Amino acid sequence: MQLDLPIVVGKPIPILYVQMDGTGIPAVKKETADRPGKTEGQPSHTREVKLGCVFTQTAWDEEGYAIRDPDSTTYTGAIETAEEFGKRIYVEAWNRGWSRAEKKVVMATGPSGSGILPNSIFRARCRLSICITHASTCGNWRAGCIPMTR
Repeated sequence: MQLDLPIVVGKPIPILYVQMDGTGIPAVKKETADRPGKTEGQPSHTREVKLGCVFTQTAWDEEGYAIRDPDSTTYTGAIETAEEFGKRIYVEAWNRGWSRAEKKVVMATGPSGSGILPNSIFRARCRLSICITHASTCGNWRAGCIPMTR
């Protein structure tokens, strides 16, 4: 799908990060009707909400990990399909300067997660660095990431 977005003119952004993940949130029975649960034969008790954030970075800590620029993070989220969310997070990244970013980094959980692994929404639009972590098991986005070099 081609998203027709205006060309943005402005100062270059050294590094733009996009993070995304999905997690189960408790839901009433009406919202989980006819949805299979995690245990075979059991109904679902949750719905998956997909969440994403976009932020910039211009400094590194002593270990070489990126430090977010203060107040640079914007968030988006919804209970929707991975395809719909892919468009949502891409538009957020575009609004934040995707076209002006010198380096683009997309982070997401592995394919066993919510299915929002950086997909064709991002891959079709540019060459980018992809850092895949297992945030759902270790609770830390940095775990498993290779620090970006200056």
